[in-house]
Amino acid sequence: MYRGDNLFIADYHRNRFLAWADFRSVRVEYHNELNESLGSEDLDYSQNAIRLGIRNTPGSRLIYDVEIDGTLRNYTIAFEDSILRNIYSQAGLNLYLTLPVLNWMNLIGEDNFIFKSYREKSSLEPDYFWNFLRTGVVLNIVNTIDVTLGYEWELRKHRSISSDIFDVTEQNYTSNGIYMALSLLNSNGSYLSASISYQGRRFPQSATNDIISIYSDRNILSITAMAYWPLLSNLFLNTYIMYDNDKDKDLDQQSNQSTIFTAELEYKF
Repeated sequence: MYRGDNLFIADYHRNRFLAWADFRSVRVEYHNELNESLGSEDLDYSQNAIRLGIRNTPGSRLIYDVEIDGTLRNYTIAFEDSILRNIYSQAGLNLYLTLPVLNWMNLIGEDNFIFKSYREKSSLEPDYFWNFLRTGVVLNIVNTIDVTLGYEWELRKHRSISSDIFDVTEQNYTSNGIYMALSLLNSNGSYLSASISYQGRRFPQSATNDIISIYSDRNILSITAMAYWPLLSNLFLNTYIMYDNDKDKDLDQQSNQSTIFTAELEYKF
Protein backbone atom coordinates (compact mmCIF):
# COMPACT_ATOMS: atom_id res chain seq x y z
CA MET A 1 0.00 0.00 0.00
CA TYR A 2 1.26 3.47 -0.93
CA ARG A 3 0.65 6.65 1.05
CA GLY A 4 -0.56 8.74 -1.90
CA ASP A 5 -2.38 8.05 -5.15
CA ASN A 6 -0.19 7.73 -8.20
CA LEU A 7 -1.09 7.07 -11.83
CA PHE A 8 1.96 4.84 -12.24
CA ILE A 9 2.10 3.06 -8.87
CA ALA A 10 -1.02 1.42 -7.47
CA ASP A 11 -1.68 -0.63 -4.35
CA TYR A 12 -1.66 -4.34 -5.08
CA HIS A 13 -2.09 -7.83 -3.69
CA ARG A 14 0.49 -10.47 -4.55
CA ASN A 15 0.75 -14.09 -3.54
CA ARG A 16 3.45 -16.61 -4.33
CA PHE A 17 3.11 -20.32 -3.70
CA LEU A 18 5.72 -23.06 -4.12
CA ALA A 19 5.40 -26.79 -3.57
CA TRP A 20 8.02 -29.42 -4.32
CA ALA A 21 8.80 -33.07 -3.90
CA ASP A 22 12.22 -34.74 -3.80
CA PHE A 23 12.91 -38.38 -4.55
CA ARG A 24 16.60 -39.25 -4.55
CA SER A 25 18.00 -37.39 -7.57
CA VAL A 26 14.64 -36.18 -8.93
CA ARG A 27 12.90 -32.94 -7.91
CA VAL A 28 9.45 -31.75 -9.03
CA GLU A 29 8.32 -28.16 -8.35
CA TYR A 30 5.08 -26.27 -8.83
CA HIS A 31 5.02 -22.46 -8.75
CA ASN A 32 1.93 -20.26 -8.66
CA GLU A 33 1.91 -16.47 -8.55
CA LEU A 34 -1.02 -14.02 -8.51
CA ASN A 35 -0.85 -10.25 -8.75
CA GLU A 36 -3.88 -7.95 -8.50
CA SER A 37 -3.65 -4.16 -8.75
CA LEU A 38 -6.28 -2.39 -6.66
CA GLY A 39 -8.48 0.05 -8.57
CA SER A 40 -7.05 -0.98 -11.94
CA GLU A 41 -6.48 -4.05 -14.07
CA ASP A 42 -3.08 -2.83 -15.17
CA LEU A 43 -0.32 -5.40 -14.53
CA ASP A 44 -2.71 -8.03 -13.17
CA TYR A 45 -1.47 -11.54 -13.87
CA SER A 46 -1.70 -15.15 -12.84
CA GLN A 47 1.15 -17.55 -13.52
CA ASN A 48 1.57 -21.30 -13.20
CA ALA A 49 4.87 -23.08 -13.69
CA ILE A 50 6.10 -26.66 -13.39
CA ARG A 51 9.76 -27.65 -13.17
CA LEU A 52 11.39 -31.08 -13.28
CA GLY A 53 15.01 -31.47 -12.22
CA ILE A 54 17.26 -34.52 -12.45
CA ARG A 55 20.80 -34.69 -11.10
CA ASN A 56 23.25 -37.38 -10.12
CA THR A 57 24.08 -38.18 -6.51
CA PRO A 58 26.97 -36.27 -4.87
CA GLY A 59 30.45 -37.76 -4.74
CA SER A 60 30.85 -38.69 -8.39
CA ARG A 61 33.24 -36.96 -10.78
CA LEU A 62 30.60 -37.31 -13.49
CA ILE A 63 28.17 -34.50 -12.77
CA TYR A 64 24.92 -33.78 -14.59
CA ASP A 65 22.08 -31.46 -13.73
CA VAL A 66 19.03 -31.15 -15.99
CA GLU A 67 16.05 -28.85 -15.46
CA ILE A 68 12.96 -28.71 -17.69
CA ASP A 69 10.26 -26.15 -17.01
CA GLY A 70 7.02 -24.89 -18.48
CA THR A 71 5.23 -21.61 -17.68
CA LEU A 72 1.80 -20.22 -18.52
CA ARG A 73 1.00 -16.57 -17.69
CA ASN A 74 -2.33 -14.79 -18.16
CA TYR A 75 -1.87 -11.01 -17.83
CA THR A 76 -3.23 -7.55 -18.61
CA ILE A 77 -1.53 -4.30 -19.61
CA ALA A 78 -3.06 -0.83 -19.72
CA PHE A 79 -2.45 0.84 -23.10
CA GLU A 80 -3.84 4.34 -23.59
CA ASP A 81 -7.54 3.95 -22.65
CA SER A 82 -7.69 0.19 -23.19
CA ILE A 83 -6.81 -2.90 -21.22
CA LEU A 84 -4.94 -5.44 -23.30
CA ARG A 85 -5.23 -9.08 -22.27
CA ASN A 86 -2.78 -11.70 -23.40
CA ILE A 87 -1.37 -15.12 -22.53
CA TYR A 88 2.10 -16.47 -23.09
CA SER A 89 3.54 -19.92 -22.69
CA GLN A 90 7.20 -20.63 -22.18
CA ALA A 91 9.27 -23.79 -22.29
CA GLY A 92 12.81 -23.90 -20.94
CA LEU A 93 15.75 -26.26 -20.55
CA ASN A 94 18.88 -25.88 -18.41
CA LEU A 95 21.57 -28.51 -18.79
CA TYR A 96 24.93 -28.78 -17.06
CA LEU A 97 27.43 -31.61 -17.54
CA THR A 98 30.93 -32.34 -16.23
CA LEU A 99 32.73 -35.29 -17.81
CA PRO A 100 35.99 -36.51 -16.23
CA VAL A 101 38.81 -37.24 -18.69
CA LEU A 102 41.93 -37.32 -16.51
CA ASN A 103 42.52 -36.78 -12.81
CA TRP A 104 43.46 -33.18 -13.57
CA MET A 105 41.10 -32.51 -16.50
CA ASN A 106 37.32 -32.35 -16.96
CA LEU A 107 35.19 -31.49 -19.97
CA ILE A 108 32.16 -29.31 -19.26
CA GLY A 109 29.03 -28.40 -21.20
CA GLU A 110 26.19 -26.02 -20.42
CA ASP A 111 23.08 -25.26 -22.45
CA ASN A 112 20.20 -22.90 -21.69
CA PHE A 113 17.15 -22.79 -23.93
CA ILE A 114 13.90 -20.76 -23.93
CA PHE A 115 10.98 -20.75 -26.35
CA LYS A 116 8.28 -18.15 -25.69
CA SER A 117 4.97 -17.89 -27.53
CA TYR A 118 2.13 -15.36 -27.20
CA ARG A 119 -1.55 -15.96 -27.94
CA GLU A 120 -1.90 -12.45 -29.42
CA LYS A 121 1.28 -11.79 -31.36
CA SER A 122 2.64 -8.35 -32.15
CA SER A 123 5.90 -6.56 -32.89
CA LEU A 124 6.03 -5.51 -29.23
CA GLU A 125 5.54 -9.10 -28.00
CA PRO A 126 6.86 -11.44 -30.68
CA ASP A 127 7.45 -15.15 -30.27
CA TYR A 128 11.12 -15.91 -29.89
CA PHE A 129 13.66 -18.68 -29.44
CA TRP A 130 16.83 -18.19 -27.37
CA ASN A 131 19.73 -20.55 -26.76
CA PHE A 132 23.03 -20.16 -24.95
CA LEU A 133 25.70 -22.87 -25.26
CA ARG A 134 29.01 -23.08 -23.44
CA THR A 135 31.63 -25.81 -23.74
CA GLY A 136 35.09 -25.98 -22.26
CA VAL A 137 37.81 -27.79 -20.40
CA VAL A 138 38.62 -27.46 -16.68
CA LEU A 139 42.25 -27.91 -15.66
CA ASN A 140 43.09 -28.60 -12.03
CA ILE A 141 46.46 -26.85 -11.66
CA VAL A 142 46.82 -27.80 -8.00
CA ASN A 143 44.27 -29.10 -5.51
CA THR A 144 42.94 -25.61 -4.78
CA ILE A 145 43.15 -23.94 -8.22
CA ASP A 146 40.99 -24.65 -11.29
CA VAL A 147 41.35 -22.92 -14.66
CA THR A 148 38.57 -23.11 -17.27
CA LEU A 149 38.95 -22.37 -20.98
CA GLY A 150 36.01 -22.53 -23.33
CA TYR A 151 33.78 -21.40 -26.18
CA GLU A 152 30.41 -19.61 -26.04
CA TRP A 153 27.61 -19.47 -28.62
CA GLU A 154 24.34 -17.59 -28.31
CA LEU A 155 21.32 -17.29 -30.61
CA ARG A 156 18.11 -15.27 -30.37
CA LYS A 157 15.55 -15.52 -33.16
CA HIS A 158 12.16 -13.78 -33.38
CA ARG A 159 9.12 -14.79 -35.38
CA SER A 160 7.65 -12.04 -37.53
CA ILE A 161 4.02 -11.87 -38.69
CA SER A 162 2.46 -9.86 -41.52
CA SER A 163 0.67 -7.41 -39.19
CA ASP A 164 3.85 -6.37 -37.34
CA ILE A 165 4.42 -2.62 -37.25
CA PHE A 166 8.16 -3.20 -37.06
CA ASP A 167 10.26 -5.95 -38.59
CA VAL A 168 11.04 -7.97 -35.45
CA THR A 169 13.58 -10.10 -37.32
CA GLU A 170 15.93 -7.11 -37.05
CA GLN A 171 16.39 -8.18 -33.42
CA ASN A 172 17.74 -11.60 -34.41
CA TYR A 173 21.37 -12.13 -33.47
CA THR A 174 24.10 -14.70 -33.04
CA SER A 175 27.11 -14.42 -30.75
CA ASN A 176 30.39 -16.31 -30.80
CA GLY A 177 33.03 -15.91 -28.15
CA ILE A 178 35.65 -17.33 -25.82
CA TYR A 179 35.85 -17.29 -22.05
CA MET A 180 38.28 -18.08 -19.27
CA ALA A 181 37.60 -18.64 -15.56
CA LEU A 182 39.74 -19.03 -12.46
CA SER A 183 38.62 -20.61 -9.20
CA LEU A 184 40.71 -20.69 -6.02
CA LEU A 185 39.58 -22.21 -2.73
CA ASN A 186 41.78 -22.48 0.36
CA SER A 187 41.33 -24.59 3.47
CA ASN A 188 41.12 -21.42 5.61
CA GLY A 189 37.76 -20.56 3.98
CA SER A 190 39.00 -17.95 1.52
CA TYR A 191 38.06 -18.16 -2.14
CA LEU A 192 38.43 -16.27 -5.39
CA SER A 193 36.27 -16.70 -8.47
CA ALA A 194 36.94 -14.69 -11.64
CA SER A 195 35.86 -14.97 -15.26
CA ILE A 196 36.31 -13.08 -18.52
CA SER A 197 34.44 -13.51 -21.80
CA TYR A 198 34.64 -11.82 -25.18
CA GLN A 199 31.80 -12.13 -27.68
CA GLY A 200 31.16 -10.88 -31.18
CA ARG A 201 27.40 -10.30 -31.50
CA ARG A 202 26.03 -9.89 -35.01
CA PHE A 203 22.56 -8.85 -36.24
CA PRO A 204 22.47 -10.27 -39.78
CA GLN A 205 18.92 -9.08 -40.58
CA SER A 206 19.22 -5.55 -39.22
CA ALA A 207 18.63 -2.99 -41.98
CA THR A 208 20.20 -0.18 -39.97
CA ASN A 209 23.69 -1.46 -39.15
CA ASP A 210 25.19 1.55 -40.94
CA ILE A 211 23.32 4.16 -38.86
CA ILE A 212 22.33 4.60 -35.23
CA SER A 213 20.44 1.49 -34.16
CA ILE A 214 20.19 -0.64 -31.04
CA TYR A 215 20.41 -3.66 -33.34
CA SER A 216 23.93 -3.04 -34.58
CA ASP A 217 26.89 -5.40 -34.63
CA ARG A 218 28.87 -5.28 -31.38
CA ASN A 219 31.84 -6.73 -29.53
CA ILE A 220 31.21 -7.40 -25.84
CA LEU A 221 33.83 -7.80 -23.13
CA SER A 222 32.60 -8.95 -19.69
CA ILE A 223 34.68 -9.43 -16.53
CA THR A 224 33.44 -10.57 -13.13
CA ALA A 225 35.26 -11.41 -9.92
CA MET A 226 34.19 -12.38 -6.39
CA ALA A 227 36.42 -12.87 -3.37
CA TYR A 228 36.01 -13.76 0.29
CA TRP A 229 39.08 -13.34 2.44
CA PRO A 230 39.69 -13.66 6.20
CA LEU A 231 41.75 -10.72 7.45
CA LEU A 232 41.69 -11.65 11.13
CA SER A 233 40.08 -14.48 13.08
CA ASN A 234 36.76 -12.57 13.23
CA LEU A 235 37.14 -10.08 10.38
CA PHE A 236 36.45 -10.92 6.72
CA LEU A 237 36.53 -9.04 3.42
CA ASN A 238 33.88 -9.57 0.71
CA THR A 239 34.37 -8.02 -2.73
CA TYR A 240 32.49 -8.15 -6.02
CA ILE A 241 33.55 -6.58 -9.32
CA MET A 242 31.68 -6.53 -12.64
CA TYR A 243 32.89 -4.74 -15.77
CA ASP A 244 31.06 -4.66 -19.12
CA ASN A 245 32.31 -3.00 -22.28
CA ASP A 246 29.63 -3.27 -24.98
CA LYS A 247 31.30 -1.68 -27.99
CA ASP A 248 29.60 -0.96 -31.29
CA LYS A 249 31.58 -2.43 -34.15
CA ASP A 250 31.13 0.63 -36.39
CA LEU A 251 29.81 3.59 -34.36
CA ASP A 252 31.43 4.88 -31.16
CA GLN A 253 28.25 6.63 -29.99
CA GLN A 254 26.56 3.23 -29.72
CA SER A 255 29.08 1.88 -27.20
CA ASN A 256 28.21 1.31 -23.54
CA GLN A 257 30.51 0.72 -20.61
CA SER A 258 29.63 -0.02 -16.99
CA THR A 259 31.53 -0.94 -13.84
CA ILE A 260 30.16 -2.17 -10.52
CA PHE A 261 32.37 -2.61 -7.47
CA THR A 262 31.35 -3.48 -3.93
CA ALA A 263 33.40 -4.20 -0.84
CA GLU A 264 32.26 -5.00 2.66
CA LEU A 265 33.88 -5.86 5.95
CA GLU A 266 32.20 -8.61 7.94
CA TYR A 267 32.82 -9.05 11.64
CA LYS A 268 31.65 -12.24 13.34
CA PHE A 269 31.05 -12.13 17.10
